[in-house]
Amino acid sequence: MHPKRDELPSLDAGSVTPRPDLTGFPLDDGLVLFSEPTQSLIGLNRAAAFIWSKWQDGVALDDLPAALVAEGFVSAGEAQSWVKTTLAAFGSQGLLTDRQPPMAVMPEVYDRAAEDRATMPPLTPFTPMAEGRYSLLGTHALIRYGHRGQKRMVDTVIGHLASKKDVQSPNLVIDIAAEILDTGHLGSSIYRNGNPERRAKQLSALGPLIKAVLWSEAVNAFDFILDLHAGLELSDIEEVASVHWQVLDLLGGQHTLHSRLLSVDSHGFASDFYRLAR
Repeated sequence: MHPKRDELPSLDAGSVTPRPDLTGFPLDDGLVLFSEPTQSLIGLNRAAAFIWSKWQDGVALDDLPAALVAEGFVSAGEAQSWVKTTLAAFGSQGLLTDRQPPMAVMPEVYDRAAEDRATMPPLTPFTPMAEGRYSLLGTHALIRYGHRGQKRMVDTVIGHLASKKDVQSPNLVIDIAAEILDTGHLGSSIYRNGNPERRAKQLSALGPLIKAVLWSEAVNAFDFILDLHAGLELSDIEEVASVHWQVLDLLGGQHTLHSRLLSVDSHGFASDFYRLAR
């Protein structure tokens, strides 16, 4: 249903202005607007994207109906109504300076990580039964294991990132305390730089949790909006690279700084990262 005509904003540039904190990404014939403060995405169809783009290019609101007609979107008799309806839709989605974005209804999510951090005891110093060093994108991790079985399980997941030489001082320390639980399983308490992080109630869950800690530390050391990653053999790197560049070009156009970070381990496997910088 279209808004009633008396509810539509007038074509007054002084009272209707677009929010300055929106970033546009062309997508086929439409446009996706990203609001960093609200972490929301709004998709515009072809006509709405045309109106938004022309408006951003400096075309006066009063001239937008004529632009729509010239582009063949609508007849002259309907053009002004189209613009007013579109502006009303922009306002309802919080795209105008005097309108707040609608509050999204978020489902309840069980955050196990937050629960782990809240319920884990402080780190009690222990004598490591094994140690390992791992590197990813400039993050050099020292992992101290309370049980040798923990290292075996972690190495099945991130063993390809193991550092052969201890030439880099660690900028990330992960301590993994060990205890036998009532279930009979070996439980692991993970601490990042001395702070509670996660719990693994059995060894099979440990590797992915440690990978997540290392990954988040390494990737979040960079300032970015979007990152793409592929783990692959080095011989396939250029084929995957061409796909990544196409995705970034589609999202960023000429206005975005693209950067590539290539990490190659000693086994010939590569982690290829692409970032959409802020």
